[in-house]
Amino acid sequence: MMTSLIIGVCTTVWTLLFLTHISLAHLVHQPDFGDFALPDVTSHGDSMHGGVKMGVLDDNCDNGKDRLAIDLAQMRQMVRICPLRERIPVPTCGHGKRAHSPATHSSCKAPELICSKKAESPIHECMDKAIVYDDAIPTSGAHRPIWPVYGEYSYAPPQRWLHSLEHGAAVFLYHPCANIDQLKVFKTLATTCLRRHIITPYNLTQELPFAVLTWTCRLMLDRVDTNIPTVVEFLKNKTMKTYESSVYQDGDYSYLLKKKAAEVGDNRDSVVCPKYKYIPAKRFL
Repeated sequence: MMTSLIIGVCTTVWTLLFLTHISLAHLVHQPDFGDFALPDVTSHGDSMHGGVKMGVLDDNCDNGKDRLAIDLAQMRQMVRICPLRERIPVPTCGHGKRAHSPATHSSCKAPELICSKKAESPIHECMDKAIVYDDAIPTSGAHRPIWPVYGEYSYAPPQRWLHSLEHGAAVFLYHPCANIDQLKVFKTLATTCLRRHIITPYNLTQELPFAVLTWTCRLMLDRVDTNIPTVVEFLKNKTMKTYESSVYQDGDYSYLLKKKAAEVGDNRDSVVCPKYKYIPAKRFL
């Protein structure tokens, strides 16, 4: 009887020690997902996204690679080499020695800021359904579940970069025939202000050939170099402030990607436009 009791106690102790070892081993070897773990931004459920989860590669819905033509109707007119004679003149407002040269014209416009009071529903649509926008330059609304890798594109469609805006990013649009020097300044602003940016040509007007977009807002420009403080202030106040801005990772869409974005400070864009500290982040009106 005593022997059986001792054996039973020993067996129980051994079992507890074994289970404890397994539990500790599980904790010690728990995988560290680090930058690859998406934050839980779906605590509200997927109802706001139409029941389709973001970032899930699904051949039956969206894998970022198949059935892309449905979103690329404008690509042909966007992806082209613009002859020098068709380049858009740079406005000078009547000032400067080159006011009447072919590369400039005398009229200029103040930057135009347009913000929507309410965002359009951010439904995730699979690739079997076309997404059409009422606004020629949408800043919110339905989009694809797979968002783009951040960086510069030969062309990226709004059905992709709207998802980037929802993640707190900025999209830099330019007319295909924008002035080359102004375009260089424009791209430099994008690449030095935040990693979470998309640069792409778009069907803009010649009067306002540059646009910077954030979620529900757009800033339209006739030229860039004289409006750098305005753009920086806009970015400091309007980026990284969405309900999904904690999602800083690249997406899996990379069709026509020319150059992947590099880190600016850190990969979370903790400080927007760090090279322009002298420009305060005032409330942008």
